[in-house]
Amino acid sequence: MSEKLIEALQQHNSLLERSLALHAETLENAARLVAETFTAGGRLLVVASAALQDLARLLVVGFAHQLDVERPALPALGLGFDGSLVAALSEAEQFDQLSASQVQILARPEDCLLLLDCAAEPALLAAQQTARELGCRTLVLSLAEEGAWQLGGAELVISLQADSRSRGREVLLFHLQMLCELVEAELFGL
Repeated sequence: MSEKLIEALQQHNSLLERSLALHAETLENAARLVAETFTAGGRLLVVASAALQDLARLLVVGFAHQLDVERPALPALGLGFDGSLVAALSEAEQFDQLSASQVQILARPEDCLLLLDCAAEPALLAAQQTARELGCRTLVLSLAEEGAWQLGGAELVISLQADSRSRGREVLLFHLQMLCELVEAELFGL
């Protein structure tokens, strides 16, 4: 195995270990909150920074169609994936309202909004504010500092600090997979 591969593996493992040491309890609390949301008839609405849309889609699919576990589909919806709406709002110079407008239209008080963030983007902060005004609970997994999210009133924030965005995405993917598995354990004893 090349030195580059060994170094990358060591960085990855070290980052995962540090992240879990810092955030394991918060991740477990987030899973309980999502499980409570599903049990109460609510949905998980997922909004992501543009750079994290692919991870948001994976999470939504994981909740709705977990193929390696026999269980009912869980109501998770990804917001902001509509290319036509993105184009229309961009053309009208209102792209920053995309997430907030979708939350306004779709969210109900029993829902939970999960924000996947790179840099405390104003559009995502606006979506969080809209969700709070509607009475939704909010969770944030961010590659940025947690300060802006806490000021915005997020119920739970996990700030995944990494040396690079690519390493941060790796750790975020792990946390999202664990969130799905922990929710399954809460709901179905899996």
